[in-house]
Amino acid sequence: MPFNIKQNDTGPPLQVRLRGPSDTPGTPGPLVPLAVGDVVRFHMVSSIPGSAVKVNAVATIVDPGSSPADGRVDYNWAALDTDTTGNFEYEFEITFASGEVRTVPNARNEQIVIRAEIA
Repeated sequence: MPFNIKQNDTGPPLQVRLRGPSDTPGTPGPLVPLAVGDVVRFHMVSSIPGSAVKVNAVATIVDPGSSPADGRVDYNWAALDTDTTGNFEYEFEITFASGEVRTVPNARNEQIVIRAEIA
């Protein structure tokens, strides 16, 4: 199900639990353990093939290293992130403190719909 937000809105934040690939089809993969020193970037692009990346910004790791919050990140919208209506795809790129880079999700992109404001 896509995340929906109105044009020019800066809230609510996009809140996601990052998961690795699943070994069993139809079941969620394991939460990605995030720690202090890791960096997560949010990438968003129009669903129109060949479009330039619209957002490439740092997301907030919520309670890094805390078991109940493993994998949770928030992305707080900037004003220009939602100024264009349409269908978009997004992913998160994690750079672990070790230098390893992992993109989540890796089997497909998630969806965002920015709907036109009425006034």
